[in-house]
Amino acid sequence: MIENEELEFKSYFNDSVVESISAFANTNGGRILIGVDDNGKSIKNFIIGKESVQNWLNEIKNKTQPSIIPDVNIINIKGNDVVEIIIPEFPIKPIAFRGRYYKRIKNSNHLLSVIEIANLSLQSLQVSWDSYVKQGFHIDLLDNGKIDRFIRRVNENGRFDVSN
Repeated sequence: MIENEELEFKSYFNDSVVESISAFANTNGGRILIGVDDNGKSIKNFIIGKESVQNWLNEIKNKTQPSIIPDVNIINIKGNDVVEIIIPEFPIKPIAFRGRYYKRIKNSNHLLSVIEIANLSLQSLQVSWDSYVKQGFHIDLLDNGKIDRFIRRVNENGRFDVSN
């Protein structure tokens, strides 16, 4: 196993786990394995306390905005228990960790710029700047040929279906 765009290894739970959760939620989702070293090997003496998972979930919920409560499993890798956190891609983006926004690129988290944050929000709502009404213009000024070409191109692209 190697870290990639959808898999992260952590030796123990800390803020970098929550950062990765927000990055996965803002991208395509992913999994974090806690109790695993950087080489993908389970840590022999990793101990999961009775309340550890519940405390971690509360911390994740409190440090993400909007709050995320991921799925958590305890799995066994080569005789050692490991915590698996499963993060789906969040439908409404972006998700912040302590007021900062991240995305997952290859095997690391990257801080989003202001423009990337705005674009991610607009994309998740399937709107853009062109959905806002401009005062002083009338529908008769629109070119029907250009509208038809636009609808055809959007449908060919497959991002979403537009009926005309």
